[in-house]
Amino acid sequence: MESIIVACITGVVTLVGVILSNSKSRAVMEVKLDALTAKVEKHNQVLERTYRLEQDMAVAKHDIEEIKGRWHEMSEFLASNEWQWRLLRTIVQGVLGVVITNLDLILGWCVLDPSMRALVVALVMAVLSPSWRLSAEATRRSSSRRAAAMGLNGIDISSWQEDLVVSAMTTCDFVIVKATGGAGYTNECFRRHCDETLATGKLLGCYHYARDRGYEGSAEAEADHFIAAFKPYVGKAIPFLDWEADALNLGVAWAKKWFDRVRDKTGVTPGIYTSKSVLFSYDWSSVAKTYPLWVAQYPNYEETGFLSEPWTDGWDFGAWKDPLIFQYTGTGRIPGYGGHLDLDLFYGTKDDWRGRCAVVGASAGTREADTVSISRANVAAQIMEHLCTCSEHGYSQPGRHGTSGHCNVKTDAGTIKVTKGDRDCSSAVCEAWELALAGSAYDGLITRYNWTGGMREMFVGSGLFSWKPVSFIASRGDIYLDEEHHTAMCIRNDGTADLLGEFSISETGGIDGEPGDQTGRESWVHDYYSGSWDGILHYNGKADVGSESTPTGSGAPSGDVSELAARVIAGDFGNGDARRAALGSRYDEVQAEVNRILSGGSSSSSYDVDALARRVIAGEFGNGDARSRLWGRSTRPCRSA
Repeated sequence: MESIIVACITGVVTLVGVILSNSKSRAVMEVKLDALTAKVEKHNQVLERTYRLEQDMAVAKHDIEEIKGRWHEMSEFLASNEWQWRLLRTIVQGVLGVVITNLDLILGWCVLDPSMRALVVALVMAVLSPSWRLSAEATRRSSSRRAAAMGLNGIDISSWQEDLVVSAMTTCDFVIVKATGGAGYTNECFRRHCDETLATGKLLGCYHYARDRGYEGSAEAEADHFIAAFKPYVGKAIPFLDWEADALNLGVAWAKKWFDRVRDKTGVTPGIYTSKSVLFSYDWSSVAKTYPLWVAQYPNYEETGFLSEPWTDGWDFGAWKDPLIFQYTGTGRIPGYGGHLDLDLFYGTKDDWRGRCAVVGASAGTREADTVSISRANVAAQIMEHLCTCSEHGYSQPGRHGTSGHCNVKTDAGTIKVTKGDRDCSSAVCEAWELALAGSAYDGLITRYNWTGGMREMFVGSGLFSWKPVSFIASRGDIYLDEEHHTAMCIRNDGTADLLGEFSISETGGIDGEPGDQTGRESWVHDYYSGSWDGILHYNGKADVGSESTPTGSGAPSGDVSELAARVIAGDFGNGDARRAALGSRYDEVQAEVNRILSGGSSSSSYDVDALARRVIAGEFGNGDARSRLWGRSTRPCRSA
């Protein structure tokens, strides 16, 4: 009986617990439901608020565009009136310039308070009201005064446009080509693009990029580096200093030293390229009175073609009255090139341009550019073209150095005597360059007594050539090389395909035959073909008359010892006697640094690794086995690069 009572009591307690538990769960669910309902209501409020904000922002954006339009119109009007408006222009530029520059931000804040936004818009619109625009037609006439006096259309290019073919740019009148950067960089496309520009009858400009990263130097060192590259084009091109990026911190004095040195040594007055905002950051009066302005200012980054009246902000150009050249876009599109280009407008005629190329203002006794420049690559190509087109010269390996008698070959270096008789592929190319370098400071570093397997070492070791991948665009005089079997010379590059000069095979189908070309194909000039080329030997122009670098005498290369050591390791100065001659009086200190680096010591500068890495990326050392053969046993800087 007792157990039954206990069981009943237990059941009742359990039932009461279940009831209480269900009641508690229901209460919890009600609380959660209330919280969820509150969140939904809050979310709906946020959505409604967001919708209102989007509407207000759309109105604000419309206001921004209208205000900016009024701003440009007012700026043009003020620009059309001279002394009457100078004081007013200064005040308006100072106050409204800040407002317009930060208008997006200001209106963004005001969106949160529509009444405040309306007030700001009303005030600005009142300032920019039509009362400022007393004569729109007079304004338009004033803003186009420079355009009326213009104008030539042109482009400026660098190695980023290495595949550009100047002859295809049929709508442009001038081309400005990057020559150098800092105290050590030279654009590998510079000479090709310059020569193409002149060959097509277009006007030429050449520019130097100040303080190019990794190659920074003093104003004098950078000027001298530019002058060395610019010398072949003295009297044919306008030089410019590209003043942007890291150079902006150097000040006007640095720039003026560069200008003065270039003018004193070449006799040509250079100009400055910079953005318009920079004109008001310094006092350029000491520069502006002598050196012309090439200025950049873009309204936007939309694609455009050539413009006869590009947009400007209507304000003056600081210390300059007017620019010589105006760059108005970096996203130009014109026929002949598939990518974006910088487009420029020159305010003048072709005669005006040529006048600015003229050599004036320097005495013949001090001007280094008076020496006539000779392109050794052009001379080599002229000799090779003779060898490949004259019937006196056929293919023979046993008789690869000719017989007796001479042909007189007219070249840019004068008439050169070439031995009659046969050649093979390597002896012809090597002989052409041997004769082209005769009488230069590099005479004897390249000889005809070599073969395809030894050409790369000899040419790179001379300090005159660098090794490029087959994808590199060859220049006239460059050499295509299959190190196991064959070689040919680039006789001409029309931008789409090279013409090759080569000795192929004798009339017997073997390595020897009758003297002379019996078939017209033993030696010949023809279109480029995709053979088993390992790479291209590219000439650097150092041996041209008037160039800065010489491998003999007291003329030693400039630069930090660690920089020169890195270049030695990279192969710039060749080996043995060639290296000793190229380094001149600095041979001992540079070689000591090379030995220290290769023996495991650390360089005092990071330049060696950085420089090698840049050259690897540029393709100068090829890939895979080709790179390994050139570098030999892996050294620490090579591995790091």
